[in-house]
Amino acid sequence: MQKIVSRSPGEIFFFGEHAVVYGRRAVVAAIDRWITTTLTKNNDEYVQINSSLGTFNAKLHGLRLDVIKADVHLAPFAHGIERIYKRFGNATGFTAVIESELPVNSGLASSAASSASLLGGVIALMDKTLSEEDMVHLVFRSEIDIQKIGSISGSACTVLRGVVGITGNNFNRLDDIVVEPDVIIADSRESVPTSESTGCVKDILYKKEREVQGIFDVIHSLATRGEEVLRQKDWRTLGVLMNENQSCLKQLGVSTRKIDNAIESIKLLVYGSKITGAGGGGCFVSLCNKEQVPGVVTILKEQGFNAYSCRICTAGDGAG
Repeated sequence: MQKIVSRSPGEIFFFGEHAVVYGRRAVVAAIDRWITTTLTKNNDEYVQINSSLGTFNAKLHGLRLDVIKADVHLAPFAHGIERIYKRFGNATGFTAVIESELPVNSGLASSAASSASLLGGVIALMDKTLSEEDMVHLVFRSEIDIQKIGSISGSACTVLRGVVGITGNNFNRLDDIVVEPDVIIADSRESVPTSESTGCVKDILYKKEREVQGIFDVIHSLATRGEEVLRQKDWRTLGVLMNENQSCLKQLGVSTRKIDNAIESIKLLVYGSKITGAGGGGCFVSLCNKEQVPGVVTILKEQGFNAYSCRICTAGDGAG
């Protein structure tokens, strides 16, 4: 039977969380931590998906799926699969197994990477293709099915890879930027759904619109300046700007005491640190030289973080 292996990377934010949802600039990057989906074409009319988050079972009915059983995290995939069937005018049954190196609800775009990995695999299994732009929008529609509110950043990043600039729903890969230092991911193990964090910021915006819009404007300026600093490979200035973005996120109320204390404890060993993603827990990222990585990771693990280093992956990495 025909088998396809589809891989999509996670994402970190250098700049722009929350502000990007309201039209400001963001700069994100794909990391070499993957979600891998292995798909096998079935000879029957059933779609089966298995992952650590649960199972999904459905029966084909023309170009529609009649869902038999779907755990809450996998149920939204039905809409994305049906969009593929309708776009190409035919359907196929398959079995998929999703394996993840990304923690859930941690700010690393695990839901976007899951959608891209699965939906990209379904398209390949049908021997079809989509442009990168069309694939980003397909994944983003699946993201909205899951998160209800959010930006296109995770979808664009996991499809395009490399470093990506986002303004509103416009996106482009910044091919002239190469990130040389190591990126340390520090997972606080405080898991908060993205929809919950974005909803909290939306509530604060409603109550204190002028103040919050001002914070978004500062984040936009940091992202714009940070993009140029990335091109210049001025890692020290980049770290300063990351720290300033973290201060903005603290003002929005999406940092935590555990994360704040950890960032303070390593500030002399890294260029800069900040939350990545919606916050309220989850992960923060630090930029540092390779020789500092072991010491930083040890300090963070002593504080209960799952900490490890990773690299920014490029457009050609992880193809499969």
